[in-house]
Amino acid sequence: MKTIFRNRITVFLTLAVILSVASCTRLKEDLRDPLYLNPPTTAGAPSPSSLSSVYNQLNQLPGQYGWHAMSEHTTDELLGPTRGTDWDDFGTWRKLHLHTWDGSHNQVNDVWNGLNGALFQTTLLAETATGQTQAEAKFLRAYFTYIVADLYGQVQHRVATATVDVLPDVYTRSQACDAIIAELQAVIPVLPAYTHA
Repeated sequence: MKTIFRNRITVFLTLAVILSVASCTRLKEDLRDPLYLNPPTTAGAPSPSSLSSVYNQLNQLPGQYGWHAMSEHTTDELLGPTRGTDWDDFGTWRKLHLHTWDGSHNQVNDVWNGLNGALFQTTLLAETATGQTQAEAKFLRAYFTYIVADLYGQVQHRVATATVDVLPDVYTRSQACDAIIAELQAVIPVLPAYTHA
């Protein structure tokens, strides 16, 4: 019995020593330059499909968990589920209705991330595309800027070629409104005229 116990202790201690020696390596991290978000070159210029992906993001706005819910449910223009806890997603709708959400609320975060993702996509296209694609991207950027400013009271603006370690400018509602008006006044003459197609 003592021999079995000693053998097990010996095996255990041997494994512990081997694992501790193997895990004690000197880690030298190779820190590289900051990542750069390089816009596409002329060889890989944005395609109309890039613009269509931004247009597809407009389809998410009226969804149940999107911008529509954030702007309508919080103002009593939309009725939320009123049954037991399994019907209101563990208080998600109740928090929106009572205006008790915080920065960790799932819909607040999802809408923020979705809108700012679309805003960055339009900025990337507005700075790299040409012609009508650029004009449409600038128009959509103004539209997404309006929605973000309306919901959150501030808008992040980042140049598409800026590195990730550069903090974005933050526009207040009035600054965002001025930027939207200036962008629309510059881009509307470039957009094609409306046809009843």
